Amino acid sequence: MPRVSPAMVRKVASHDPLLGMLLPVCRTAEAARQELRWIRTELNHAGPSVRRACALRARSVPLQYVLGSQPFGELQILCERNVLIPRWETEEWASELAARWRRATSSRVTAPTVVDLCTGTGCVALLLKRALPRAEITAVDCSRFAVALVTKNLHHNDVGHVTVLQRDILRDERPAISADLVVCNPPYIPRDAFVRDATTSVKVYEPRLALVADKEFYTNLCDVWLPHTRSFVYEIGDEGQARFVADRISARADGRRWAIGLRRDSNGKPRVVYGFRTDDARLHRVYDGFGYLVT
Repeated sequence: MPRVSPAMVRKVASHDPLLGMLLPVCRTAEAARQELRWIRTELNHAGPSVRRACALRARSVPLQYVLGSQPFGELQILCERNVLIPRWETEEWASELAARWRRATSSRVTAPTVVDLCTGTGCVALLLKRALPRAEITAVDCSRFAVALVTKNLHHNDVGHVTVLQRDILRDERPAISADLVVCNPPYIPRDAFVRDATTSVKVYEPRLALVADKEFYTNLCDVWLPHTRSFVYEIGDEGQARFVADRISARADGRRWAIGLRRDSNGKPRVVYGFRTDDARLHRVYDGFGYLVT
C-alpha cells in the first residue's frame, strides 16, 4: 500500500484535525472517517476523550484497546492490553460451530461438555455458552491477565456459569478434564513470519504469548487431549498445520477412529482443523459440511 504523503494528511486535517491524526495509521481517508465515526459513537460525544482516543490510535494502539471492547457474535467482548483481541476469522468459525451444536442438542439430548483452551478474552467459550445454555464449559489460559478478563466478560455478557482455570496446558501430561468438544485458538504464527508480516499495532501492543509458536499446541492436541475428547476444533494459520494434525492422528493406534477436516474462512484461507470420533452419529451431523474431510 502506498505511503501516506504529508500533503494528503494536511488535506484531510483541513476538514477535520481528528481525521489527520487517524489517517497515517488507517492508511485511507475512508478508513479514517469510519474509525472516527466508531470512536464518536462509542464514546458518545465529541470532546477531549475523543481527541485522546484519536491520539492513542495515532500511536498505533489497537482500536479495541482504545474503545475497550469488540463485538463478537451477539456478545460485546471487553478488551484489555496483555490479552489477544478477538478476530473476525475466529468469530466466523465459532458462530457456525455454535449454531451446529445448538441444532444437534435438543431438550432430549445431553448438552455437551466443552473445553476452550488458550481462551484469551473468553470470546469463544462465552459464545458457545450463549448458544448452549445447558453446556458445561471450561475456559483455560496460562495468562493471569486473560483469566481475569474472562471473569469480567462473564459478568459483562451475563451468559451463565463458565468455569475459568489458569493452567499451562503444555505442562499437563494428562488433562484433568474430559470433553465432548475441545476448541482452541492457539498461538500459531512462526517467529520469522511474525517479524516479517505483523503490523506495528500487533507487534507493539498485543501479547506475543498468544500469537507466536511453532506446532507445539497441535502436538499437544494429538498427544495429550485426543484421548480425552470426542471432537476438536483448532484455529490454524496455514494448511501445513492442518496436515500436521491429520498425519499425527493417522499415525496413532486409534487413528482410524477419527475423521479430520479442514475449514476455510470466507476469504478462502485455511482457518480451522477439526476432527471427530467416527463412532458417534451425532458428531457426523454436527460437522457435516462444516469444512471438508482430509482423512
